Formats: sequence, structure tokens, C-alpha cells
Amino acid sequence: MRINKSLSALYRCLPVLCLVSPYAIIAAPQSEGPDVAVTVTQVKQNPPTYEYTVEDLGDAPIIFFILGDDKTPIHPSNIPTSIRAPEGWAGDTNFANEADAMGINWECKDQAKAIPPHGSLRGFTVTMQPGRGRDALNEEGRKVILLDMEAAPFQVLFKGGRTQHGHVRLKRPGKEKVAT
Repeated sequence: MRINKSLSALYRCLPVLCLVSPYAIIAAPQSEGPDVAVTVTQVKQNPPTYEYTVEDLGDAPIIFFILGDDKTPIHPSNIPTSIRAPEGWAGDTNFANEADAMGINWECKDQAKAIPPHGSLRGFTVTMQPGRGRDALNEEGRKVILLDMEAAPFQVLFKGGRTQHGHVRLKRPGKEKVAT
């Protein structure tokens, strides 16, 4: 069963877990600390394209990566026009309709391609809509909070069940060249 398809069932079974985070993958200890770092580089301005690098600073392989959290509203401005993944991984969007929230998920499909302890993997890439964010309003006419691609919340799942969350940071701010 695909993990992102089973999240809705998991939310119904574990309501307490949903209060913590609708993107919690399993009922496992969560931590925020030095076991993972996620950096981003904007590789193209039009359309806006971002490449994420996940660095495993812990002692177990990373097998799942989610960009977004329970505050990322479902809105066309937050939905990528394309999601690309490193070899052995698959990317997709997940819509948690019960929470009106969404995430961008990458799942390791080949365990040999998991992010090893003290290793890193780049190529988690999203392309967003050109002009994203202009007049982004919800059904009630209120401005939508857009997913900040350069400081987005994230969560990872380590093999063995532990999860960790944090926020993306820019890779060498101001020093990256952006293609147009």
C-alpha cells in the first residue's frame, strides 16, 4: 500500500496523532534537532523551480520526505506543476481533506537508494506555477498563506519508524545562481 494513500486511513485511526501533525507518518517518536538538514536552491525563476537536498545526520536511513505541514492549505498556488525525484524515489502530492491541508511527498521505492546515515541526496525538485501567489484567495475571498518554498516546514521518516521535522533553509543565501 502506498504511504501517501494510507495517510487518510491513519488519520481516522489515530485522532491524537492528527492533532500533532496530519503529516505524521506513523505513531513514532518525533524530534527536532540535528539529525536532518534540508536545504533548497532555486534553480529556475520562470517557472519557479526548486531543488531540495536532504542530509541525514542521524544513524538510520531516511526513507520518506514531506514538504509542508498541517498549515499548508490546499490551493492551486501551493500545488506543484511537476514533482521530480532522485533515482529510486517517487514524488507525489497528498491532500489531507479532513484537515484542508496538503503536502508534497517523496517516498523511497528502492531501499538501496534510501538516504544513508551521514549521507545526503539531492534532486527532490518541484516546479510551481508561474506568477504563483498573485491574488491567491480562498473560497471566502481571504488571502491564502502560500507555502514558502525557501523556508517550508518538512518532515522525514527514518527506517525503523522515528520521524523528525524542521524547516528548509536556503543553500548559501545570495550565492546561488538562478537560471531564467
